[in-house]
Formats: sequence, structure tokens, C-alpha cells
Amino acid sequence: MPLTPDEIERMAASLAAAHASGRESREAALHRLTGMADAENIQEAMLRMLADAQVGYALGASSPTTARLLGTNAPILAPLLRGSLLDDGSTYLLPQGTIGLGAGFCFVLGRPLEDVSDGPAGDRKATDACIACHLELHILGRRVPHGTPLNEWTATADLGLDVVHVLGPRVTDWRSIDLTSTVIRVRLDGNAVTQGHGSDAFGAPVGAVAWTARWLVGRGRRIEAGELVTTGSLTGLVRVIPGQRVSADVEGVGAVTLNLI
Repeated sequence: MPLTPDEIERMAASLAAAHASGRESREAALHRLTGMADAENIQEAMLRMLADAQVGYALGASSPTTARLLGTNAPILAPLLRGSLLDDGSTYLLPQGTIGLGAGFCFVLGRPLEDVSDGPAGDRKATDACIACHLELHILGRRVPHGTPLNEWTATADLGLDVVHVLGPRVTDWRSIDLTSTVIRVRLDGNAVTQGHGSDAFGAPVGAVAWTARWLVGRGRRIEAGELVTTGSLTGLVRVIPGQRVSADVEGVGAVTLNLI
């Protein structure tokens, strides 16, 4: 039986408090979810309670590697909140429940986007709708106890596991760069620990924008002008600890850094 409205509100309130404090929620019994409808209802209620402006969408589990780590067979879409955006070179206090850190790209929409087909034609339409591209670092984490099942439902309810994003400088002349063939390296304290390719999610980074547009159209919505869409991690997820300096770079494109405490 689906969760009642009161149960949804209680779980959302507990998750929202955990999100604000950086601590775990002991009252959000996400193992009781009966389907994606429950998960999306909790996420929607949580957004209302956080009262933080949504500025776009953040994808998770968008590559086979991260999908396996997060226990899902499909990408997870999270609302991208203004309060989760950090400047390049920022210092950040790691919260409880951190899963790991990944790197990818972030696109900025110059006009609304909807009705995007699957395949190369859809990717071209998505590219035409974007006005900027940034290299991006992000952290995923949970706001529930470790024993809670990790899957598409629980991740969606838990704000898509989205924690924080760091946007690097705009990629200069990004349309002239073959982002699909780029190699993104993640470094901890200057040492390369993992890498990924632009083709590792949706076959091309801008495929994340096209996929998001199709997902939203199915719910009667669209990506609006000025909104951001992140690709999800192209590098898998790296375990991080306080005291590390994390960076991601693409040769000839740029770099983005984050200091953890």
C-alpha cells in the first residue's frame, strides 16, 4: 500500500532536517517505499520544506560504473538547488553519510528545451539549446542510516543523493571541443586516482541534457532557459576524507578544485 500523505510529510520533514544539518535522519523509513511515486512525493515535499531555489537538475547513476555503485539500472534525477552550488576552490565540511565524489560537466541552457528525440539528432538539439559548459565536481551522500537499502526509489526520495556541486570556469569555445573524447582525471592532493571519458554517460556529455528533457516531458515539464543540467559522474565515485584537496581536470580545457574539512 502506498504511503499516506502524513507518512510522506513526516519522512520529508526528517530528511529536510538532515539535509540542513549534515546529519542522518533516523525517522525516514525509506525501506517502506512501495514505488517511485512514493519516492517522488517525498522529494517534492522535501523541496517545499527546504525552501531553497531550484536552479536546474543533477543527474546521478548516469554511467554504468556509478549505476552499479548506487544499485540502480536507470539514471537518477535530482533537483539542483542554489544552496548546493559552490565556487571553484571553495572549502567544504564533509557531512555524515558521504558516499563519494565524482566529476563531469555542467551545461547552462540558453532557451527552453523539450520534445527532444533519442540519438544524435536529439543531442544536436540539446547542444543548440545550451549557451555554456563548465567542468564540475560533485559529492553524493545519504541522509539515512547505512542499513537502509540503496536503490532507485530510496535514492530519489533522498534528494537524488545530491549533496554539493563545484563549478569550474566556463569551458572556452566548448562547441569546438569534442567533449565525447575528453579524458577527465580526478586528483587527491595532486595525485591522479581515477579517470573517465566524456562518452561514459549517454555516449556524450550533452546526452545528459537530452535525457533530462525527455524525462521532464513525460511529466509535463521542460528545462527552462537559465537552468543548469549536470551530467553525473564520468569518473566513478572516489572515497574522500577531511583534509584532502580534490581536483578534476581535462587537458587543454581546464580544472576545478575543492578543499575538504
